[in-house]
Amino acid sequence: MKKIILSVLICALLFGCIASLPAHADGDVHVVAHWKLQNVDGYYTGDIDRDDLQFVDLSGNGNDLVAKTVGNGDQLDIFTWDTGVDKGASKTDSALQFNNTKLLAAAVDPYTESETSYSGGYTSGKYLETIKGAPMNTNEFEEGISVDIVFKLSPELDNDYNRYTGIFSRQGVVEGQNEPPFSIALCEWDDDPKTGTIGENKTWMQFVHCDDFAKVNNEMDKIKIGADGWHHLLVTTDGFSITYYIDGEPLSTFQDISFIEVRDPNFSWEVGVGRKSGTGHENDCKNENVAEGMIRRLFAGSIAEIRVMDGPIENEDSLYFKSVSYPSIPDPATPKDYDPAGTSEDTGPAELPVDESGAVIIADFTDFSVASKVVNGHNCTSEFDEENGCLKITVTGDDPYFTVPMTKNQHFDGSKYNTLVLTYKTADDAAGEIYFAAKDSPNLADNHIIYYMDAADEFAELEIDMRDDDNGNWTGEIGSIRIDPSQTYEDLVFYFKSVKAKEGPERVETEPVPTEKVTETQKPAETEPQKPADTKAPDTKPVGEPAKSNAGLIIGIIAGAVCAAVIAVVIVVAVKKKKKQ
Repeated sequence: MKKIILSVLICALLFGCIASLPAHADGDVHVVAHWKLQNVDGYYTGDIDRDDLQFVDLSGNGNDLVAKTVGNGDQLDIFTWDTGVDKGASKTDSALQFNNTKLLAAAVDPYTESETSYSGGYTSGKYLETIKGAPMNTNEFEEGISVDIVFKLSPELDNDYNRYTGIFSRQGVVEGQNEPPFSIALCEWDDDPKTGTIGENKTWMQFVHCDDFAKVNNEMDKIKIGADGWHHLLVTTDGFSITYYIDGEPLSTFQDISFIEVRDPNFSWEVGVGRKSGTGHENDCKNENVAEGMIRRLFAGSIAEIRVMDGPIENEDSLYFKSVSYPSIPDPATPKDYDPAGTSEDTGPAELPVDESGAVIIADFTDFSVASKVVNGHNCTSEFDEENGCLKITVTGDDPYFTVPMTKNQHFDGSKYNTLVLTYKTADDAAGEIYFAAKDSPNLADNHIIYYMDAADEFAELEIDMRDDDNGNWTGEIGSIRIDPSQTYEDLVFYFKSVKAKEGPERVETEPVPTEKVTETQKPAETEPQKPADTKAPDTKPVGEPAKSNAGLIIGIIAGAVCAAVIAVVIVVAVKKKKKQ
């Protein structure tokens, strides 16, 4: 008996250890790529005066960067060596300078107002991209990503030509969002002149991350930077909460998307370029509208170092506080075509957990790790409430809302699971809203339903039939859900234990009864005028509080019919017995 108990304890201990491991099997966040864009032997191959530069991925993973030319950039001396970094832990003697200025571009491509209405009509210059077949080109970073960038802005940055240029981004444009899947970029100038170089003005950072279902687009103007020296940027995310740091100082934290979409496995990551869809702008820009996105902005400044990791890191582990060196320099990687045979087969989304009723569990807010992923809602605060053991939302202003944390593997079929179930508690009645994104309808503004929540002292379930949404878009793959718990300014408090989706009852569509034609000889029956139909939106009641219905009347009729049938049978039997006597 003692041996059995000991065995059970050991198994429980092992299971607990395994369950507590991080998403990465070895518990570590790994370096995906590390480029030192410096004039150091072995860090690069080629000639800076030619267009054949290749910067070696020092991590040894083969994600080398190569120089690319756009427009008439081959006629320009874009790349030169700048003096080194004198700020933070990663000090250097040199750095790659990108001279993508409007002044240079105009020299090889004169611009006139009559020629184009787009201010970057002569985008000509150079940038860097990962080589074809680089492993990171197909990495979706499902466990998060961290990007360190050590950079300096050029005083020749032009607000027409260079604003909103990407510093580090993934190629491709997400249809409907008109943005790349992932982009770390600059914004416009502090005083926003229509034209002119940055000079003594300042700019700020922009972060864009989107897929077919959602879009994160944040301009972080709390800390502004100018062309006054070197800066270090750290962007780190676990796929739910992302934080920006500038020169070691936290800049902003907000909710993120759980993976970085690969629009095409042949597309690359790139440095120093901004893309958007060219659709509708074919006459505005001379650059080709390619599948990777039309190049509309180029970076002017210097970059000394970029490091990419496959998960979140702490600020103190960034390149601003810790320099990183490698025991040896790898050989340059060789470009190659994407080989789908060399990748694992996509088996589709993982099977979602279900409760005892068969409803899929989208978010279990009794789990602290899930509740803590709800960050920076609009005009509401979120926290894990210890007393109730679940997510607590406190309304702080008008139009409060928060996004339900969902990974790619938590997308589900809205055609099958057509009813949302919120397990909640609140002291006041409230009218709320659900916004969602579907694969065939990714714009939240187009996908909306109002619900009514009754006050509940104990946790109750609120069922919302999503087939009643405004435009009938709750169908197919559902990838994002936003809850607006209240439409008022009131200081309301909501507790949520879970968000689930279940199969609602099948709706039977009845055909309208045809009406007989009324002839001239027929007189219509005199009837009382009909009252107008009640157009008030139906209340969505918590489970366990059914609305009034005619069920009692129907049951009474059925019971009466059954009794009548029993009496008839008794009479028939009695008659037969009488005949036999």
